[in-house]
Amino acid sequence: MFNIIVKTAFTALLLQSTFAHPGHDGTAEMKERAAYMTKLRNRDLSHCATAMEESGLTRRIKERREEYIRALRMKRGLSNGKSTFSSRVSTINP
Repeated sequence: MFNIIVKTAFTALLLQSTFAHPGHDGTAEMKERAAYMTKLRNRDLSHCATAMEESGLTRRIKERREEYIRALRMKRGLSNGKSTFSSRVSTINP
């Protein structure tokens, strides 16, 4: 009985897209998106590392995370020794 219900639900899910947009072909949209994605040069923030460092953003992020870790350690009664946290940006730009 359970097997029939699962098969029926799966079939309904497969047919849902054809009922929602009958005759719709997404090929043109996929080609348009692919053309747009090839034009993108930077898909991450690595090119912003120097600007983030100069503005002090990475320093403030590191301080905020260290404060969060310190508060969690204090809450749990752990030693509040030297933090083992290190900035990823400092490892990228030695």
